[in-house]
Amino acid sequence: MLERSQGRPLPRSALDRTITRGAKDVSAQANALRSGDIALSDWQLSMADMVIMMQLASGIMAAGGLDRLNDDDREIIEDNRETQLGYLLAFALAIQSGEQKMDGRLARRSMMYAFAGRGVYHDVERERVRVSGFTEERRIRTARDSCTDCVDFENRGWQPIGSLPRIGESICLVNCLCFFEYRRIVDDVTVTASVGPGPRPGGTGRRR
Repeated sequence: MLERSQGRPLPRSALDRTITRGAKDVSAQANALRSGDIALSDWQLSMADMVIMMQLASGIMAAGGLDRLNDDDREIIEDNRETQLGYLLAFALAIQSGEQKMDGRLARRSMMYAFAGRGVYHDVERERVRVSGFTEERRIRTARDSCTDCVDFENRGWQPIGSLPRIGESICLVNCLCFFEYRRIVDDVTVTASVGPGPRPGGTGRRR
């Protein structure tokens, strides 16, 4: 599931490839559940395994390797993991009660647990750049058809780090494809950083 980082944070595009593979796997599991090929309990266990692995893999990618995870990273991963497992329990109970219909929406909802990896990835990234001295952030949209929340968040421009909503805290939820760019000002020189997708490499320049 995990691509090699060689001690450096992997770009979001690498995580997106991992998420795509995970989403295909859980979609297949959902279809197997619909067809009766697997029991609900087996599906729930398989989904829980995927959630645990995806949350850990996402954090590792943001940190640059398993051996580079620190206590803050692990706490972020654990908090996100427990949140997703709580959602999964509610999902399984909804299937059991019949509230969740066994139709195409089952696979789409299942895939959201793979997409949730982007949230923990950016949470780890965000805390790491804050600790390293970056002071401002802005959200960058990449989706062709962004939700109104994400358009608004991007239009806010540079803000104090940690003040903009996290990735996934928008009406598009875990489907969000936005990422963060960060900067700090040293002697009137702007240093920017980002590991997100798109042609926005880190660099230096005069403050605008």
